Amino acid sequence: MAKRKAQAPHHGVALGSHYWFRSLARGPRGEGLVLTYDGTLNVIDQDTGAVTAKIDVVQPRQEKADWQQPGPAGPWRWPGTRST
Repeated sequence: MAKRKAQAPHHGVALGSHYWFRSLARGPRGEGLVLTYDGTLNVIDQDTGAVTAKIDVVQPRQEKADWQQPGPAGPWRWPGTRST
């Protein structure tokens, strides 16, 4: 029987606002990106779980009663990059 690889422990990250399940992504360097309902893009270090930046990107919005309704339209550019 094959041994299972040990997984790193999981822990929560306090963001100060709720987020939609489709508001999660990875940045160009592997960092976690979470767009919260307060309009902030939270950049999270994947190794430490620390929030390394908070960037205001869209207007704050309310959570929809019907979670299947569309959220803010993208695409968004990573700060400091040019659009293609």
